[in-house]
Amino acid sequence: MSPTLPESCYLLVQLGSVNDGQICITRIEDELYVKCLQKQPRLKLFTDNKTYEPIE
Repeated sequence: MSPTLPESCYLLVQLGSVNDGQICITRIEDELYVKCLQKQPRLKLFTDNKTYEPIE
């Protein structure tokens, strides 16, 4: 998530719902991801790092 989240930074996690465009932590199978959430037009997780493709 660099440059939004610098490497080796600490994250404080607030449990609850996530709004469109907010950073979230999600588990997909056995992996944890820190991504931005896009709710419309379809649910998608994306990052600032263009090396990684969005997850739909």
